[in-house]
Amino acid sequence: MLRLALALTLLTACAEEPPAPAPAPEAVPPAEPSPIEAREPPPPSELPLPEARTLRIEARDGLELVGDLRRSSVEGAALVVLVHQLSTTRAEWEPLLRRLGAAPALTTFALDMRGHGESTQRRGHEVRWADFETRDWELVAQDLGVVLAHLRDVEHIAPSRDPRRLEHRSKSAK
Repeated sequence: MLRLALALTLLTACAEEPPAPAPAPEAVPPAEPSPIEAREPPPPSELPLPEARTLRIEARDGLELVGDLRRSSVEGAALVVLVHQLSTTRAEWEPLLRRLGAAPALTTFALDMRGHGESTQRRGHEVRWADFETRDWELVAQDLGVVLAHLRDVEHIAPSRDPRRLEHRSKSAK
């Protein structure tokens, strides 16, 4: 008897028509994007690369350091020195330089480090980073000091933090 009641219940449930679907909510048109959202920047490859002047600076040991200087049109703009990774060149900064060039508020100097890119000549001999010994790696820090001094003294670009001012502050604090 229980089986018969269960079977009848199932048959009755299957025979009933399913309830009508609920009416769909009215479609709301998408909101217009705000002007900020609407302006997505173009990919870096489509932005113009700001004009650069290639500088050749002699390191203390005679190696020629090569880099690209891009001056900001903003008076007193901060200087950013871009140093690439091991085994690459200053060209790795091109996408960033394209973006910075869209609103040039910084002066940039992208340097080929010792033994990389165009910074491989010392008195007619090739210098390659893959052949460096400890002494060669120690010269890299000196190279940055030479570059900063050149940018300050020859190009008249004052670094945001002049080491001489920092040295003066530490002496006066004593």
